Amino acid sequence: MSVVGIDFGNLQSVIAVARNRGIDVICNEVSNRFTPTLVSFGPKQRYLGETAKTQEISNFKNTVSSLKRIVGRTFADKE
Repeated sequence: MSVVGIDFGNLQSVIAVARNRGIDVICNEVSNRFTPTLVSFGPKQRYLGETAKTQEISNFKNTVSSLKRIVGRTFADKE
């Protein structure tokens, strides 16, 4: 039996699988064990993780970081 664990952090997220032989941390598409916790919205699509990190500089207004800090707040919240 395998178990999957996901750790959503403010800056980075990690996905790991616990199997019979131990715990394996899953690598993302660029072979990093940590994936940036970012979402960037473009004109026609959204970018997640590493691709959102590359969009962060050129598309700063439409990039959301520190997702855990805004979860549970209302849309009209001043902060």
